[in-house]
Amino acid sequence: MTVRAGQAVVVRAGASAFPNDQQNAQRVFKLGKKPDCGLIWETSQGVVLEAKAECAGQLLKFDYEVSIGDAPDKRRGAVKVEVQALVESGIESCGIANAPYEFVTIPGGPYSFKDAPPQLLDLVRLIGGSEAKVEPFCITEEAVPAAEIEAFLAEQSADQKRNLFPEALDAMLLPAIQIDAGRGMRFPAVAISHRMAQGYAQRQSDVLEQTLRLPRLEQYVAAALHMVKKQPDAPSTHSFLVSLRGGLIEWTDTPCDPAAGTFTLLGTRQQTGVLDTYCYEASQRVARMGFRLVARKSPG
Repeated sequence: MTVRAGQAVVVRAGASAFPNDQQNAQRVFKLGKKPDCGLIWETSQGVVLEAKAECAGQLLKFDYEVSIGDAPDKRRGAVKVEVQALVESGIESCGIANAPYEFVTIPGGPYSFKDAPPQLLDLVRLIGGSEAKVEPFCITEEAVPAAEIEAFLAEQSADQKRNLFPEALDAMLLPAIQIDAGRGMRFPAVAISHRMAQGYAQRQSDVLEQTLRLPRLEQYVAAALHMVKKQPDAPSTHSFLVSLRGGLIEWTDTPCDPAAGTFTLLGTRQQTGVLDTYCYEASQRVARMGFRLVARKSPG
């Protein structure tokens, strides 16, 4: 397997190597040999490996055992898994070292809706007025990947989830939905509530030493206008626009009704490709919900 410096992944190979009558039983992951670099720890969901910047270029080797938690002898029938993880160099994007995803830098200023490109007319019409005015910022090229959320949730105890976002404790049966994997070839996280997205943003703010937030609706508009007008042929522009219409509805930090605790989501109407807004409570999660992040970018 490969992992990027600055990225955390959940490893759970071997969890399915038990008889069918034990597939729903609780798994216990017990670490054996630890890697020479990075952080690693056990959770109820698997082993979390966090590759640090200094691990770039190294082959990390570790092993662990998986067993059934309620077995009389936990070692009986345990499966041993040996893992080798090649750590690729981290991404430096938006001035953030070892970011686990690409950001696109958007200059500040007023972005006029006059003469908006035809492919963005449905987007600009979602905001009242004639322009979007923003401070300089960076926005993730694509939605936050599923692997990032899996690692974040695996770090949280049941009590932490119950206190911060109890909806994460409810298993969801996700329907077969078509979501674009994007240029990064990593599928985006789905079925994420606004509270779960905010929790992840706060955690990443601490890890990357940069304040990260969910985008406001006007930041989506400004980003799309800037990329289409100033860098129409850039791979990041194509990736941003394709993923925006790729099937997700993405949480924003723009309230629908502050008193009701509801927030706006941006995404396409199913089977039409036309962008529209949706409104949900911060605790709600449905199959198509994902999110991006923004970081403040200082001028110059």
